[in-house]
Amino acid sequence: MAAAAAAAALMALGGALLAEAHNGGISYYNITVNIQEYYVVEYDSFDLVRMKVWIENLDVQLDTPHFCLGSNSSWSCHATYADVRGRGGDVSVDDCVSKNKFDTINTGDTGETDICFMIGKQFEPDALSVYEGINDSHINTSNGSCGSTRANHLSHTCGSKQVIPFHDESVTCFVNEPDFCNQNNIQPIDGSFTPQPGPEREPPTLLYTLYNNGTGTLTLVFSDLVVASDPDRIGLIHDIDAFIKDGEAPGLGEAELNTVDNKQQSAILAFTLPDMMRLDVAELLRTHGDLALYIDTRAIYAAEGFVDITSPDNSPILEPNIIVVR
Repeated sequence: MAAAAAAAALMALGGALLAEAHNGGISYYNITVNIQEYYVVEYDSFDLVRMKVWIENLDVQLDTPHFCLGSNSSWSCHATYADVRGRGGDVSVDDCVSKNKFDTINTGDTGETDICFMIGKQFEPDALSVYEGINDSHINTSNGSCGSTRANHLSHTCGSKQVIPFHDESVTCFVNEPDFCNQNNIQPIDGSFTPQPGPEREPPTLLYTLYNNGTGTLTLVFSDLVVASDPDRIGLIHDIDAFIKDGEAPGLGEAELNTVDNKQQSAILAFTLPDMMRLDVAELLRTHGDLALYIDTRAIYAAEGFVDITSPDNSPILEPNIIVVR
């Protein structure tokens, strides 16, 4: 009965909006980034990193983003075709388009871009920064942050930034840029790679949903590998009355996510709830045995092709029958 009511409430609300991750105004850039190609060409005096990225823009219009590779406390920012050719690099006029030939991505749209970085031989990238500022004069290229190079203006916010780590020990992302670090979107860069295109496939489906009340762990099992891009858009509906009343469903952004072998791509996502949320769920389960799950768009993507699991109609997924283990 309660699960049916939750389903009806979802339809009436037209999809509840879950809280966005990284609440902090415009400083965190609300985009989804997936690195599709990454390879390195070695030259005598520098290494050329070539990268193709897929971007879904969830925030303000993306006009002239500034891309930088991070390595510990150092940054190396994107180069133009002319920059690379001037150093003897072998690129064409249609390469390295991110810096001066970027195609605008409007809010809600997706796009791709090719990026070139000229890095030193000792530079070991561990993260990618995407920055969009009011104007280029405000970009402090010495550290990739927003603000004038004058000390009294360093805290001035003039744009938005997101940093994507290449592994779970990225100093650039987790230590140096914690406010901008998208820890839910680790891109496993380990040398050069080029994903091979495959046949078009249906998005993975949610097969099983299990909640262990003893451990506070919510486990989702999918039919294929997925990537949890924004867990704050996955809502655990434990208070059915509150959801029916105003669509409140706390997201899983603060939960600890575990996957098979701790890989970014996994068919099993296990979320261990934070303590307060776990206690709230346990208390409500004493009076009723119903839990439901709400997966909004842009929360989980297929590992292959990076297709939203809510495709093709982009309707939020409601799972009203979570199995509860007590």
